[in-house]
Amino acid sequence: MSGYVSVKYNGSAARVKFRYVFADKVYTFDMVMDGSVQYFPLSCGSGTYTFYVFEIIEGNNALTPFPQTVNITITNNIKPYTYPNRYVYYSKNSNCVQKAAELCAGKTSDIDKISAIFLYISGNISYDYQLAATVQKGYIPNPDSTLRSKKGICFDYASLMAAMLRSQGIPTRLVIGYASPDIYHAWNEIYTEQTGWITPELFMSRIGYNIADATFYASASNKKNISDYIMNSTNYSAVYYY
Repeated sequence: MSGYVSVKYNGSAARVKFRYVFADKVYTFDMVMDGSVQYFPLSCGSGTYTFYVFEIIEGNNALTPFPQTVNITITNNIKPYTYPNRYVYYSKNSNCVQKAAELCAGKTSDIDKISAIFLYISGNISYDYQLAATVQKGYIPNPDSTLRSKKGICFDYASLMAAMLRSQGIPTRLVIGYASPDIYHAWNEIYTEQTGWITPELFMSRIGYNIADATFYASASNKKNISDYIMNSTNYSAVYYY
């Protein structure tokens, strides 16, 4: 299996959530109510998953009567992070895909492509403090909207970067967790054959900055100090991978 599950809801509820449980990990997603097939990464690897669909009725959760438990073998743990999904949505016609192609034109190495996309996002997307103060539970980033408005919260930065890099064939995780001291945050982990997964503590000395946390880097007035912060892996605690 390629590491993701497709879900289509044909009922009449106004709000629906999809959830899967793997050991002590619980992933919950709000579904788009347009009748489309939606794709969700199985971020926990091979093993036993239990899938649920919740219809939200008058503020209360109503569980569908038949949850499905399936033992899944994922043949490639990197491949799920090369596809669009609910939180990293794009298509071949997306503006973010076209922009990534423009930025990466003529570049042959993944590191150079990552650098070009990171530089663009951190240099052109501003942090949206108003959205951060008012964002509602269930907020879903839209990479093209972020690209168009040139502003967003950390979720938007991470989603846009993942979409642009994935469209270039570079496996990229959108990670949600906590940044020190206790900041609920989103960032990226990127895979190359030369480095493996590039995590927040990996500093790319040839480029001069960390390439995994575009939000903090873009917002910082002192790039050296924020690079030192990002390089310290103890400042990050991942909870979810998308």
